[in-house]
Amino acid sequence: VQLGMFLIGRPVESLGIGRRRTLRDQVAHEKIVQRQQDRVSDDRHDRPMKGDVGGREFPRADGFAIPGQRLLDLGKLHGAGTVRGLARGAHFDELAHLFKMGLRLAVAQKVEDQVAGTAQDAATKKTQWDFATQWSFPKLETLRMIIPGLYGYRMDTPDGGQYWGSIGRSEGWEKTKAGIPRHSGSGEYAGLLVVLLAVFALIHSLRRDGNPYTIMERRHIWFWSGTGFVCLLMAFGKHAPLFQFFYGLPYMSTIRSPLKFLHIVHLALVILFAYGLQGLFKLGESAAKDSSSGFLGHLTAWWKQAPHFDRRWVIWTGAFAGLTLFSLMAFSAKKGQFEKFLTTEALDVNAAKSVGHFVMGEMTIFMLFLVLSLLAMLVIQSGFWAGRRAKWGGLLLTVILIAQFGHGNRAWIKYWDCLLYTSPSPRDRG
Repeated sequence: VQLGMFLIGRPVESLGIGRRRTLRDQVAHEKIVQRQQDRVSDDRHDRPMKGDVGGREFPRADGFAIPGQRLLDLGKLHGAGTVRGLARGAHFDELAHLFKMGLRLAVAQKVEDQVAGTAQDAATKKTQWDFATQWSFPKLETLRMIIPGLYGYRMDTPDGGQYWGSIGRSEGWEKTKAGIPRHSGSGEYAGLLVVLLAVFALIHSLRRDGNPYTIMERRHIWFWSGTGFVCLLMAFGKHAPLFQFFYGLPYMSTIRSPLKFLHIVHLALVILFAYGLQGLFKLGESAAKDSSSGFLGHLTAWWKQAPHFDRRWVIWTGAFAGLTLFSLMAFSAKKGQFEKFLTTEALDVNAAKSVGHFVMGEMTIFMLFLVLSLLAMLVIQSGFWAGRRAKWGGLLLTVILIAQFGHGNRAWIKYWDCLLYTSPSPRDRG
């Protein structure tokens, strides 16, 4: 009741709670409801787009007028009854109706506030396109989800760590150099191990023999994989064709920054990461053998008896690690050209050299984390840490995860000297 009355801006005391509805109240209630229905029918065409509740005007975005004073009068009768009667179910329908009316009014006001000054005709939408999609996620910057500093971090990160991508770039900046070349206040690092195990869950949910997931779990994995993929395409904004269809829907053009869809992508990755952990340890339990022959002996024996699907997974992940190493070597050889390119992206020569050195370091750290993560997953999948020793596999993955996120988030932690703000002495303030 309080929430419903809060939404229509009226104190709960106005409900008249504390007295039971009499027969005369019931008759008056039915008359008022009929009168409201008759007036609302006329209001659809005759009433203006604004009404008042308690002396305030409440705009409505749907053209459906709800005169405030009549709504409050109706609310007094709808709320008649005791709290004890409400607990027994008495007058519940009336109170629910009041709540829905208040909620509808609040939502209408919120929508109107959001779309104020933004018409929904085709010409306005076309004009607002550049403004609405300025913060789109460039496709190549998807690599930032597994390599945190590949495109830098903050705008003010020192020693070559400043962001050098194109998020927030003004339309036409490449030709006119007018506006801003970039602006980023957040990182999109999802965690290398998180992404690897999310991919592990998706790939192994498709296997026919020895599938570690039930039918329902597979459906969940497919659903979140599809959701994450679609939202990633939406986050690309103007850099991919999908967002334009979403933008064309009613009122969707009022949503700025397609980058927001990455929130759902991260949510999907976290859920898939959990499924990946579950499947990884399940496969390890099913493949558990006597490990008294030592680590290498155990891996050799497992490889000989491993299912064809598992061996292909190891081969493909090993190939990915090899491709990463090749990319690192190629970037090292072409680093001078990369630095020259950065001078065309609003960076001076010294800054370009610092960024090139910084990116080289980030790729090297990524390579080390990739090898370590894949080896840890291989050991667990082979069953070397199974049964009572499974805790060691979980501990190793936890350490790797903390190390990766510690590295990826260090640039976002800012330290301030509290004496500069709390000390009354000018000497302490420096």
